[in-house]
Amino acid sequence: MKEIERNNRGILRTLRIAKAQNSDWRKAIEEYEHMYNTTPHSITGKAPLELLNRRPVKGL
Repeated sequence: MKEIERNNRGILRTLRIAKAQNSDWRKAIEEYEHMYNTTPHSITGKAPLELLNRRPVKGL
């Protein structure tokens, strides 16, 4: 549950920053989603995208 709450805080922070910078919030969310999906998880040691595609994510 803590991870979900942390992720939700990250999403809200991303939206606040996009609003403060008068940026496109959709683009900011896409960038956040990419960061999340390519970051290794503390339990599995693998990025969600790596687990989904069953191959390493380029750049990791």
